[in-house]
Amino acid sequence: MAVSLTVDQLAAELRIGDGTTPLVEPMAGIMDRLLGACSEIVEHYAPAAPESVQNRAVVRLAGYEYDASPTSNRFRNGFQNSGAQALLAQYRVARAVLVED
Repeated sequence: MAVSLTVDQLAAELRIGDGTTPLVEPMAGIMDRLLGACSEIVEHYAPAAPESVQNRAVVRLAGYEYDASPTSNRFRNGFQNSGAQALLAQYRVARAVLVED
């Protein structure tokens, strides 16, 4: 599975655009970077999650990151605090790692 959101759809989910009208710079660039980074995080964490769940997790994480103050250290884990991690938790595959001396 893979995230299928477009930049315009993400903007609409975050109430920044209407989902059909293309965004203008610099907002288009901001949304593009958010979509790319959040998609990578979500797909890496739970690659087997259904597309719809991955999309919701990206929206949650992107919204959290977009609204976060760049100077605040109060909340450092946006993936967890946004609820994205909880959405994907049941699709996460736990792996054992061999540790040797």
